[in-house]
Amino acid sequence: MLILLSVCPEMRAQFDLPEFPLMYTSSLLCKLRYGWSFGEASALRQVGKCRWPMLFIHGDSDKFVPTAMVHRLYAAKPAPKVLWITDHTAHACSYLNHRSEYIQRVGDFIR
Repeated sequence: MLILLSVCPEMRAQFDLPEFPLMYTSSLLCKLRYGWSFGEASALRQVGKCRWPMLFIHGDSDKFVPTAMVHRLYAAKPAPKVLWITDHTAHACSYLNHRSEYIQRVGDFIR
């Protein structure tokens, strides 16, 4: 149910869409087709299972996905992991705002 609670306000605020019936219908179709519903989805649980290295990049001015969320994901992820919070950066703008450092950090992580 966590995903429904976090996505529904965004649907209303950005698109003026109600959660019912859209989210509930989509969740039911997902359950029928893939065997899981939106209420069962947990990024924290899935990240906790991942054993591959993971680089978390998040803007400190993100209003779409609050920065606190990346800290919870990072804490749930077993090592190896790296977290980079970019200064004065909105959602999905880390590359745009910090291009050279972004390229350097991603390159270092991959190596």
